[in-house]
Amino acid sequence: MRIPLGEEDDEFEVWDGVWGAGLSLSYETETVDWFLSMGASYWIFEDTEPVEWSVSIDLGRNHVDRMQFLVETDMNWDEEGKFFFSTGPAYYYRFNDNTHFRAEWKHDLVSEVSDKNPDHGNGDRFGLGVGFVF
Repeated sequence: MRIPLGEEDDEFEVWDGVWGAGLSLSYETETVDWFLSMGASYWIFEDTEPVEWSVSIDLGRNHVDRMQFLVETDMNWDEEGKFFFSTGPAYYYRFNDNTHFRAEWKHDLVSEVSDKNPDHGNGDRFGLGVGFVF
């Protein structure tokens, strides 16, 4: 469920400002050497927002017990003609059971905004994160 945050009529919609409900399916498996994750989601919103679909596939290699190198691919599209396709490497490292680190870079291969209600394109994205597990 997505809760409306922000305003409905924002010029640059970071938050939708409308209620939404979705369904997500995913599969993940890991061996000593390999990691695979696949997922798909479907979102339906109030009348002001189009129905949206997304698919992601992540394939990685476990180099040691606490480190992964991944190639992550994401697709996102809606019924108004928006379509994004991005892919790139990610690095995951577990310092210990409580502290984890992640870095990713995704290159936007295709970025088509809707003709009906253009919002913004994704562009390339770089992210760093530290997670704490309790």
